[in-house]
Amino acid sequence: VLFWSQHVSFILVGIIVITSIRGLLITLTKFFYAIASSKSSNAIVLCLAEVMACMYFVSVLLMRMNVPEEYRLGVMWPGAEPVKDQFNETYFSIAKDIVNKAANYSINILLDMHQDVLLARFCGEGVPDWTIDPEVAKNFPEPLSRRYIVDNVTGHPTSEDCAKHAWAEYYPTEATSAMRYLS
Repeated sequence: VLFWSQHVSFILVGIIVITSIRGLLITLTKFFYAIASSKSSNAIVLCLAEVMACMYFVSVLLMRMNVPEEYRLGVMWPGAEPVKDQFNETYFSIAKDIVNKAANYSINILLDMHQDVLLARFCGEGVPDWTIDPEVAKNFPEPLSRRYIVDNVTGHPTSEDCAKHAWAEYYPTEATSAMRYLS
C-alpha cells in the first residue's frame, strides 16, 4: 500500500498542478487582454513570466515532497555476467552512476538482484541463458501446456506465449524444476 500510495499521490499532485497552472494562465491572459495596451505589453510579459516561474518552483517543491525516498534498482545477473566469467564493467559503471546521481537528490537506492522463474528461456528473468543446458529446456513449458516454439536466435519463447500464464505458474514445469547450472 505504501508503495502505490506514494506513486498515486505523486501523479495526482502532478495533475492538480498542471490543471491549476493552466487555469491560472487562462485567467491571467483574459485579465491582461482586458487591460492591455501597446505600452504595457512588456510589463504583461514580465508579470506572466514571474507568475509562471513562481508556479513552477512551487510545483517542483510539491512534487519533491511526494517522491519516495527509496527506489529499487534491478542489477540483474544477465547484465552483470552475460557470458560465463566475463563481467560487464559498463553495466556496473552505469548502475554506480545511477546510485550516485540519486544520492545527490537524497534518494536511496536498494540494489535488487532477484529472479522470477529463473531466465527468459522459461518466461522469466534473473539468470543468464548460459547457465541452462538447452536439452533441459527443449520441452518447456510441459506439462503446463504444449511446448512453446522458440526464437532461433535467442532460444526464448515469444512474449505472447509467455503471457498465456502468470509467471508463477511456470515454476512447476519440468524444465524449470530440472534446471542445472553448467559447470
